[in-house]
Amino acid sequence: MLQAYGVDAYSSAQSVSAPKTRWQMPEVKGTVSGTDPKIGYGLDMSSDRSLRALVQLHERGLVVEASTKDLDAGGVNLPRGSVIVPRRPNPPHYAAVLDSIASETGAEFVGLESGRGALGPDLGGGDVEWLRAPKVALAAATPSNVSNVGHIWHLFDYKLRLPISMVEFSRLGDIDLSIYNVLILPDTWGSLSTVLGGGALESIKTWVRGGGTLIAMDGSAAYCADSSSGLSSVRLRSQVLGRLSEFEAAATLESTWETPDISKLKIWDYPAADTTGESKAPSPKSVDELKRDEENARIFSPHGAILKVELDRENWLCSGMGAEVPVLTYSDHVFLAKFPEVRTVGRYAKPEDLRISGLLWPEARERLARSSYCTREQMGAGQVILFAGQPNFRAYFRGSERLLVNAVLYGPGLGTSWTPRW
Repeated sequence: MLQAYGVDAYSSAQSVSAPKTRWQMPEVKGTVSGTDPKIGYGLDMSSDRSLRALVQLHERGLVVEASTKDLDAGGVNLPRGSVIVPRRPNPPHYAAVLDSIASETGAEFVGLESGRGALGPDLGGGDVEWLRAPKVALAAATPSNVSNVGHIWHLFDYKLRLPISMVEFSRLGDIDLSIYNVLILPDTWGSLSTVLGGGALESIKTWVRGGGTLIAMDGSAAYCADSSSGLSSVRLRSQVLGRLSEFEAAATLESTWETPDISKLKIWDYPAADTTGESKAPSPKSVDELKRDEENARIFSPHGAILKVELDRENWLCSGMGAEVPVLTYSDHVFLAKFPEVRTVGRYAKPEDLRISGLLWPEARERLARSSYCTREQMGAGQVILFAGQPNFRAYFRGSERLLVNAVLYGPGLGTSWTPRW
């Protein structure tokens, strides 16, 4: 449960004597500090209260921006993903609206007197972008996993008070998708190839290229990653067994690109090649051998193990999150992505660091390690975001659900190309 809620915990081999005090959640009152600040107001998005406030900002029709880097505006620290409510494009009474939102949600708005960034970019630079209000469609009915549909609906419509429209999978080729800017494809019980055949698939592709954000998870993500769909450059491991070395090299490139080694030794003293001939790489396996290994390993796929996923904290999808997150893994799908065409925002950890809790067979450990859990890629003016599992499993796996929330609340603004109309 602690892992599901993303709470740090510690264990001890010895008994610990500590006072037993009943804990009660403190009452949190929202605040709006600053009187008529010159720039506007900032909102740290680290808490769930701020997420609900962002939904309300859109609901009340205010113009909002978001930072894609850490900011220090006039002495106010705004971590990556923070929201700015600028003074100039908003109506004169916008501070009163913020008071109402703060009182309702418990959010804390801070006045910004300067747009100059002392330790980071300025508020007027390219690292602060306008956000669009999400207009969300959630695919439902056959062949969707009805439990997963319910979990997603509960998260957005009930918890965050963000209205979403449920549309039938079978009608995705008939409805006007242009009224939405986010489409969520939940996990499925069965293939989507017949349901999304022909016109529906082409309609979705056209909609994404026009600026839509497509989010797919688990079974739906597997359909998108299947080479026959043409919806993603991500691939199922089972389909690229003969090219595993390419994806391994791409994963290494992406990791080193994010955290480059700039030590003097690497710069000035490049390691000499080994000419002794003593270390030889093992002979590569044939594709048939790899297929047999893959089928055998799938038998040992985890069903309920909690595994470690390492996050790319430079990406806006990880706003408000730490360097890693526990995820519940309940699938036999394994996704591989090649950088730079696709950014792996969340990657399963190395084999020795992968398991947090639950049963994880060695075969599954090797198969899953360093594969992609969450990916993002551009498609025209839009984007495709895939999840290898269900990030908000049973509506209580809070540690990883933030990735899904970020995809919906930030995606239409930060991940797509569009022109503000104000």
